[in-house]
Amino acid sequence: MCLPRYLVFAVTLVAPAIFVSPAAAQDIGGGFISAGIGNAGIEAATIALEDQVSEPGHRTVDAQARTEFNFVPTESQRRRTASRVARNLVPAPQRDEFAAQFDDDFYAMIDGELSYYGLSTNNLADTYAFWWLIVWDAAHGVSTDTTPAQAQGVRDQVAAALVESFPEMSDSDRQAISDEFVIHAVLFMNELEASAGDPARLANIKSSARSAAISVTGMDPLNLRVTDEGFRPID
Repeated sequence: MCLPRYLVFAVTLVAPAIFVSPAAAQDIGGGFISAGIGNAGIEAATIALEDQVSEPGHRTVDAQARTEFNFVPTESQRRRTASRVARNLVPAPQRDEFAAQFDDDFYAMIDGELSYYGLSTNNLADTYAFWWLIVWDAAHGVSTDTTPAQAQGVRDQVAAALVESFPEMSDSDRQAISDEFVIHAVLFMNELEASAGDPARLANIKSSARSAAISVTGMDPLNLRVTDEGFRPID
């Protein structure tokens, strides 16, 4: 998934060191935990998402259903999420500097880019779709020209799955999960860009992205293709 007007993000402080271990890339569950969504809720969402992908037809989601995942972001929640990600991924001496990068200006920049695809950083279904498209790219070792229709197809899959399985959440709960998806997506994107011309580094990011996708969605990205109806199994 290319963000056509700004490909190389400023978030490069420690990103090259993050994906040494595929296990680190899977550590995206903090937002779910802080939002009070336990293993049962995550498993229900995974099953619902797998059903969405395996269905031959496209299940539409009305605009009202999508708005259930909107939230009004706060700077304090963004700081908490950035600090949690930093604790999980970054050596202690660099954590504060790393976390400080994910401020309101960062989210405004990403939001401006995602608007091209009809997505927003202030909607959990949108940011889940953004993250999923990025890890799909990274698992394949490519940066694809995702279309707005494809991005919205994936978003609708996610929204339909989440509306079936997630309990009602507060704005801060939705934001806790959403912001974590955005941060991880950008880190994957940066590392994929940085791995060009370095086969060992590229192999590492592909493995990490594949592990992350399987951990969160329950599906292997190498078995999926991107369509206007979202992700579908490879025939």
